[in-house]
Amino acid sequence: MKIVTYLLLGALIFAIFRTNHSLKSCQTERERTFVIRTNAAVWLGGFLFLLAFIILPNKARALMMLPALFIALSIAKSWRDSRARLRREQQERVDLERMKRVHSPRIF
Repeated sequence: MKIVTYLLLGALIFAIFRTNHSLKSCQTERERTFVIRTNAAVWLGGFLFLLAFIILPNKARALMMLPALFIALSIAKSWRDSRARLRREQQERVDLERMKRVHSPRIF
């Protein structure tokens, strides 16, 4: 039981540092809002999963692991794609503003 406790503690510490790193690496306010909301949902889901893991009997725990794995992988892929889309949209806006300045007529 001690090893399980240490693994859970290690996972908690990793999740805290990962959340902090995600917030620091945000480039825009829109991306920061997305990261905060997504992290809150993932933390809530993780807490509910842990609670179910503690309460359920052994057979139900094993049956719960497979759908939880697929859901976790889907959330991770969705997270990566959404952040990439937000950064791409911001980069396109910056490029459009730069093009407007470069191609604006100058009157002397």
